[in-house]
Amino acid sequence: MPLYFQSLRSSSSGNCLLVRTDKTAVLIDCGLGSMRQTREILSQINPHNIDLVLVSHLHSDHISYYPMRVIEERGTRLKVHKDCFDELKNRHFRSYGLENLKVETYDTQKFTVKDLVIEPFEIPHNPYFLTCGFVIYYENKKIVIATDFRDARNLTGYFTDANFIFIEANHDLQLLKQFPNPNS
Repeated sequence: MPLYFQSLRSSSSGNCLLVRTDKTAVLIDCGLGSMRQTREILSQINPHNIDLVLVSHLHSDHISYYPMRVIEERGTRLKVHKDCFDELKNRHFRSYGLENLKVETYDTQKFTVKDLVIEPFEIPHNPYFLTCGFVIYYENKKIVIATDFRDARNLTGYFTDANFIFIEANHDLQLLKQFPNPNS
């Protein structure tokens, strides 16, 4: 059976990636600017239901309050690194409920979502936000997804023998002028 990958959005204004099989659909990140944008993006996925939204890190272009409201409406599970759980609430819940949002945590151990096996790994991005990439295994295929990282020297083992690699990086000069980043 085939394994599909689609970049639904990739920019400083929002990131959202889809990995799916005939049985499973996982979004990696959902950092869109409004509930309307989120609904429009998610409507592209039908008739496939989303089994999980997997968050790489907490920058608002990867997850934010409005997409979480839509995720909550749909009853979809959201999974974030265990060390980011409290910060997710503090940063993005805006002290408004989201009491029905199904939030789970992961660490760097492999976990299964139906017919996908997902192995998170930490990547260097911003010293204030833990960031993860993901190795996704399906049958005899291996794909690697890594966003917003600045140094791959200790990560080559994750990329070795991959059938597909997606690396996302945004370089917005205007944004860097506005918010200088010493890690760039």
